[in-house]
Amino acid sequence: AVLSRARAALAKSGNPGPVWPDEPAPATRVAGVAIAGKGRSRVALEDELRATLSAENLRLSAHLGIVGTIGNISPFIGLFGTVLGIIRAFRSGISAKWVPPGPRSSRPASPRRSSPPRPVSAWQ
Repeated sequence: AVLSRARAALAKSGNPGPVWPDEPAPATRVAGVAIAGKGRSRVALEDELRATLSAENLRLSAHLGIVGTIGNISPFIGLFGTVLGIIRAFRSGISAKWVPPGPRSSRPASPRRSSPPRPVSAWQ
Protein backbone atom coordinates (compact mmCIF):
# COMPACT_ATOMS: atom_id res chain seq x y z
CA ALA A 1 0.00 0.00 0.00
CA VAL A 2 2.79 2.41 0.88
CA LEU A 3 4.73 1.60 -2.28
CA SER A 4 1.68 2.13 -4.47
CA ARG A 5 1.06 5.54 -2.84
CA ALA A 6 4.73 6.45 -3.31
CA ARG A 7 4.57 5.46 -6.99
CA ALA A 8 1.39 7.50 -7.46
CA ALA A 9 3.05 10.54 -5.86
CA LEU A 10 6.10 10.03 -8.04
CA ALA A 11 3.94 9.87 -11.17
CA LYS A 12 2.21 13.15 -10.20
CA SER A 13 5.53 14.90 -9.65
CA GLY A 14 6.60 14.47 -13.28
CA ASN A 15 9.78 12.67 -12.23
CA PRO A 16 10.54 9.89 -14.73
CA GLY A 17 11.12 7.44 -11.89
CA PRO A 18 13.55 4.54 -11.73
CA VAL A 19 15.11 2.94 -14.78
CA TRP A 20 13.48 -0.41 -13.94
CA PRO A 21 10.01 0.52 -12.64
CA ASP A 22 9.04 -3.11 -12.00
CA GLU A 23 12.16 -3.75 -9.94
CA PRO A 24 12.39 -1.65 -6.76
CA ALA A 25 15.74 -0.54 -5.44
CA PRO A 26 17.40 -2.64 -2.71
CA ALA A 27 16.75 -0.05 -0.01
CA THR A 28 13.11 0.11 -1.09
CA ARG A 29 12.77 -3.66 -0.70
CA VAL A 30 14.29 -3.55 2.79
CA ALA A 31 12.06 -0.63 3.78
CA GLY A 32 9.04 -2.50 2.37
CA VAL A 33 9.83 -5.49 4.60
CA ALA A 34 10.14 -3.18 7.60
CA ILE A 35 6.85 -1.44 6.84
CA ALA A 36 5.05 -4.71 6.12
CA GLY A 37 6.22 -6.18 9.44
CA LYS A 38 4.68 -3.40 11.50
CA GLY A 39 2.48 -5.70 13.61
CA ARG A 40 5.06 -8.48 14.13
CA SER A 41 7.25 -9.05 17.12
CA ARG A 42 10.61 -7.34 17.20
CA VAL A 43 12.56 -10.61 16.97
CA ALA A 44 10.59 -11.84 13.94
CA LEU A 45 10.98 -8.48 12.20
CA GLU A 46 14.74 -8.41 12.87
CA ASP A 47 15.10 -11.93 11.48
CA GLU A 48 13.18 -11.03 8.34
CA LEU A 49 15.18 -7.82 7.90
CA ARG A 50 18.47 -9.71 8.30
CA ALA A 51 17.36 -12.25 5.71
CA THR A 52 16.29 -9.47 3.32
CA LEU A 53 19.56 -7.57 3.84
CA SER A 54 21.55 -10.74 3.24
CA ALA A 55 19.63 -11.47 0.01
CA GLU A 56 20.10 -7.89 -1.20
CA ASN A 57 23.80 -8.01 -0.37
CA LEU A 58 24.14 -11.21 -2.37
CA ARG A 59 22.26 -9.70 -5.34
CA LEU A 60 24.38 -6.54 -5.30
CA SER A 61 27.70 -8.37 -5.01
CA ALA A 62 26.90 -10.90 -7.76
CA HIS A 63 28.59 -8.86 -10.51
CA LEU A 64 31.25 -7.18 -8.41
CA GLY A 65 34.01 -9.32 -9.95
CA ILE A 66 33.34 -7.81 -13.37
CA VAL A 67 33.48 -4.29 -11.95
CA GLY A 68 36.74 -5.10 -10.16
CA THR A 69 38.28 -6.52 -13.33
CA ILE A 70 37.32 -3.44 -15.31
CA GLY A 71 38.73 -1.21 -12.59
CA ASN A 72 42.00 -3.13 -12.54
CA ILE A 73 42.64 -3.12 -16.29
CA SER A 74 41.52 0.46 -16.99
CA PRO A 75 44.93 2.04 -16.29
CA PHE A 76 46.61 -0.42 -18.65
CA ILE A 77 44.14 0.36 -21.41
CA GLY A 78 44.87 4.06 -20.92
CA LEU A 79 48.61 3.44 -20.98
CA PHE A 80 48.23 1.39 -24.17
CA GLY A 81 46.38 4.31 -25.78
CA THR A 82 49.14 6.68 -24.73
CA VAL A 83 51.82 4.43 -26.21
CA LEU A 84 49.88 4.14 -29.47
CA GLY A 85 49.55 7.93 -29.59
CA ILE A 86 53.29 8.39 -29.12
CA ILE A 87 54.04 5.83 -31.82
CA ARG A 88 51.68 7.60 -34.22
CA ALA A 89 53.27 10.96 -33.40
CA PHE A 90 56.75 9.66 -34.15
CA ARG A 91 55.59 7.99 -37.35
CA SER A 92 53.95 11.18 -38.61
CA GLY A 93 57.08 13.11 -37.63
CA ILE A 94 59.32 10.73 -39.52
CA SER A 95 57.18 10.96 -42.62
CA ALA A 96 57.37 14.78 -42.41
CA LYS A 97 61.19 14.69 -41.96
CA TRP A 98 60.82 15.99 -38.44
CA VAL A 99 63.93 16.16 -36.28
CA PRO A 100 63.27 15.51 -32.61
CA PRO A 101 64.50 18.23 -30.26
CA GLY A 102 67.76 17.59 -28.49
CA PRO A 103 71.21 18.95 -27.90
CA ARG A 104 72.27 18.67 -31.55
CA SER A 105 69.20 20.30 -33.02
CA SER A 106 69.31 23.26 -30.62
CA ARG A 107 72.94 24.24 -31.40
CA PRO A 108 73.88 25.91 -34.63
CA ALA A 109 75.96 23.78 -36.94
CA SER A 110 79.67 24.42 -36.48
CA PRO A 111 82.05 24.57 -39.45
CA ARG A 112 84.09 21.42 -40.10
CA ARG A 113 87.51 21.37 -38.56
CA SER A 114 90.52 20.08 -40.34
CA SER A 115 91.87 18.40 -37.22
CA PRO A 116 89.91 16.58 -34.50
CA PRO A 117 89.16 18.57 -31.37
CA ARG A 118 91.66 18.41 -28.58
CA PRO A 119 90.51 16.40 -25.52
CA VAL A 120 89.76 18.50 -22.47
CA SER A 121 90.84 17.22 -19.12
CA ALA A 122 90.01 18.43 -15.69
CA TRP A 123 93.74 18.99 -14.90
CA GLN A 124 94.30 21.83 -17.34
